Amino acid sequence: MNSITSNNNDNNDNVSDSNNNKQDERKSEIFKSIFNNKYLRTMIMRETHHHCPHFNHHIISLNECILLNHTNLFIQKNENRVAFDFVVDRLGGLPLDFIQFLSNEWKPMEYSILRDILNNSTDNKERYYANCHHLKFKNLINKLNQQQQPQDNNNNDDESKYQIIYYMVKKLLEYGMDLRVNLFVDALECDNNQDIIKWIKDSFGGKSIDNFDFFKRNYVLIPIIERYASLETLKLLEFPPIFYPMSTTAAMYGNKGFISYIITHNYKYVYHYPQIETALKEGQLECVYLLNDAILKFDKLGDKGYCRIDLFYIDSIHPSIMSLDLVKLLGANPFLRLTVKALALSAISAKQLDTLNHILSCNGQDVILKDQDKSSFVVGALYVDNTSIIEYLLNRLYPNSSGSITFQVTTDNLYKMVPQSLEYLYSKTHSLDIKVPPTQHTLITTTTKKQPIDIPLSFSQILELIVSRQPINTIEPCVILSRFGYFDSNIQVLTDVLPRLSWDGWESPVKETIITASKNGLVNVLKCLVTDFDSFVDSFTAALKYHQINVVEYLIKEHIALFITITDNRATRARVQLLSLFFFKIDDDQRFASFWNDFKPLTTNSDIVSQIMCSSPLPQTHRHRNTLTIDRIIQNYSRFYNGPERDQYQMKTLLLETNRDQHPFNVCYIVKRYRHDENINNKQY
Repeated sequence: MNSITSNNNDNNDNVSDSNNNKQDERKSEIFKSIFNNKYLRTMIMRETHHHCPHFNHHIISLNECILLNHTNLFIQKNENRVAFDFVVDRLGGLPLDFIQFLSNEWKPMEYSILRDILNNSTDNKERYYANCHHLKFKNLINKLNQQQQPQDNNNNDDESKYQIIYYMVKKLLEYGMDLRVNLFVDALECDNNQDIIKWIKDSFGGKSIDNFDFFKRNYVLIPIIERYASLETLKLLEFPPIFYPMSTTAAMYGNKGFISYIITHNYKYVYHYPQIETALKEGQLECVYLLNDAILKFDKLGDKGYCRIDLFYIDSIHPSIMSLDLVKLLGANPFLRLTVKALALSAISAKQLDTLNHILSCNGQDVILKDQDKSSFVVGALYVDNTSIIEYLLNRLYPNSSGSITFQVTTDNLYKMVPQSLEYLYSKTHSLDIKVPPTQHTLITTTTKKQPIDIPLSFSQILELIVSRQPINTIEPCVILSRFGYFDSNIQVLTDVLPRLSWDGWESPVKETIITASKNGLVNVLKCLVTDFDSFVDSFTAALKYHQINVVEYLIKEHIALFITITDNRATRARVQLLSLFFFKIDDDQRFASFWNDFKPLTTNSDIVSQIMCSSPLPQTHRHRNTLTIDRIIQNYSRFYNGPERDQYQMKTLLLETNRDQHPFNVCYIVKRYRHDENINNKQY
């Protein structure tokens, strides 16, 4: 009997344990579902934060820290590596955005990290290790360098101030992600951080760079080494490796440490690539001295030098380092060949008359120049704001000329010219023959796909000088058109040149002139050029962008029919964009109502007005301006809808549709405030 009772008790205990386990599992599932719900999780954390103003400093579990909404306590009680282990193990690896976060700032348990932990999904795991070459340690290295650290920074991982970086890299290696190349590049860029570079070398068993797995046939890494590596780093790495695709990066960026090191280890570096030529072009004077000395030593190499007397062609010197002493130094090197034309242009650009005179006088005799070279020197002098240069060249190159000389230029040359030198040229009765490249009809390109092009302020003065000093029939139409983007005087010249244009292919220069003239508020020019829907849109858009209200008012008064009468779909989209840009920028009720009346054929169209109302060219931070404009739109549309315009234009109620690209804030505001307005059909909301 006792046995039976005992068995029954055991069975009851088992049933009870089973029920308890199920209850625990159920509680666990509920807990997980709550924390997987962003809204509930936020509410819980907010409430626990409000009721827990005092914190127990003995709290050590992450769970308790989450409940208190103070994950920083977890970090305070645990080392960085413990937190890092937890995150990596929890996620089974690291998503790309997580690693990018770590590279900028080491706060491993802040809210962005916590979100990844609680919202762990397969989407994150599919992004493991993608594009890892973009990951950067630079910011973290700099922050660690700024912190107060012990004086002894040896390479013991536990004692180095970079121990958290080393630990991160080693930990990720366990998951198949080798970030040592990223760390290596950033260490080079951070003043050749010897501690980190030595640690990377030791991680490969202290071997030379040839044994770095990430270095083998890495064409991208070599230019970085040439640009940043110091003499100390190169010795540490036992550079150069067996595989070494040479380039001119060191000469380009002035890494004299690399050049001084490599010319003693690989003499081919000096002459296989244009090293001294690059250093001269980029203005790296100290590198020029190093390379010049190395070239002079070639005669000591015997057959190994493979030297030829015409090996090094010097065709350019950066104006910042141009000097008479430098030209003499280069001229004394028998292995360099100096090209007179290129050096003379460099001296002109540097505004150095003595150097220019030395270049044009070889051994006391004038250098024989072609007519084309002489012309190029004079054109080059038009680029500098020193009339003594062009005066010297005209007197020296054309001493016996009594008549006018025409110098050939292209439209591209005009951007570089300065008014003073061009004025001097015209004062000597000379002129320009301006050629337009075959594929180019427009002189000004105000924008590209990426960003606006910066046009010099002096450019307009150059155009004015050309148009005022030369006969009109000798000037290309695109030059005349460009001039009227900045000036509206002598408007008859513009009307005379328009018939000369063959309109096939001339749409672009006319458009550029319209945009520039609208930007500068030149209404008289626009009277000649705004003739159709596209030109109206171009002018109106530019005038709005640059706040030229006089142009806007002129276009509305004189040319609004061009904007209203076109009915194709492309025109409808353009209207919506333009009117949205226009009405959302007006900050006065009276002006808004007045312009609303001007566009009456469009502002009575429910489809167009609905799109304008639900869109906005302004960012969401401009909420007050957005709501104010919406109120004005609905108020003025209702004014027409409740007036005689309703029947005249067969007006309909405004409609909010879900298939349009809408501004979320605008739609929410309309639904909230105007849900009961009879002029708005918002049943879908």
